[in-house]
Amino acid sequence: MAAADLLTVVITTSYVRSHPTLDVLKHLFRGFQHVPELHSCPKLIVCDGYRVQPVAQHKRGIITWQEESAYKQYIDVLQQQCAALFPCSKVHVLPHHHGFAMAVSAALTHVHTKYVLIAQHDYVFERAVPLTDILSTMEECQAIKYVGFLADSNVQYTNRRDNHQRQLSAGLSVLQRWGRLKLPLVPLLYWYDKTHICRSDHYREFVFERHQRRRWGLRNGDFIEDTLGQEQLKDIKINGIGAHGKYGTFLYYNDDGRHRCIRHLNGRRYLTKEQKRLYFVVSWLSQWYTRAIGKVIFQYFIGC
Repeated sequence: MAAADLLTVVITTSYVRSHPTLDVLKHLFRGFQHVPELHSCPKLIVCDGYRVQPVAQHKRGIITWQEESAYKQYIDVLQQQCAALFPCSKVHVLPHHHGFAMAVSAALTHVHTKYVLIAQHDYVFERAVPLTDILSTMEECQAIKYVGFLADSNVQYTNRRDNHQRQLSAGLSVLQRWGRLKLPLVPLLYWYDKTHICRSDHYREFVFERHQRRRWGLRNGDFIEDTLGQEQLKDIKINGIGAHGKYGTFLYYNDDGRHRCIRHLNGRRYLTKEQKRLYFVVSWLSQWYTRAIGKVIFQYFIGC
């Protein structure tokens, strides 16, 4: 089957400083060009909701009135230009703040394919990924439920002292080649939120339905890696290799783990070139004004 018949791309987005521009999303879609099969896959862009207060707390979905205006403009422009700029994409606006985990849960109600690729809006592909081979191997090997990609935080994953010790203590082999295509995969001891492919039913039944009944069940504002990820790591440390199977998390280990596949733009700090120029001008004027006022005050007191 073609990738478009097997995979839906879910993109999570929320307020960032570069709004109302679409620059962060444009970077993301340019990165998709490294994976040509993604072009025809259905895509769902999920815009998280928010609360408005005088002081922003972005991780908690709280923005200021000024930021609300920019975010509303961003969503309006995105809805108007989505079809032209982002092929095979739809926009889903959440009515209130969900946070990453519950935004993914809400998106899954609109996913009708066997697999889903979860992409946070500020993680972009910068290297080719054999998507067809990954999906074929997942079809062949049911034990593979999740495939993540190398980023700065896990390049040379097997050579990092802490990760290597965790692998050995858990009894997991370091590098395995899966299926008839011999896809290079490393078992992951931790569920990362950054870009990954997962079985849709595994998300629904294991991550959300099963674990909602647990005392640490996911709630609005949560990240999956901070809850399920920590639980997974603890489980494998205590129970060893047998515990990894139910999570089924693996890392696509291209080039023996030497090069990252995805790059973090850091959306919260990202600014367009025009915004950076404006920020520089405003910052310079502010410093000049502060120095000028300070000089006037100093001369006043000297003259007294």
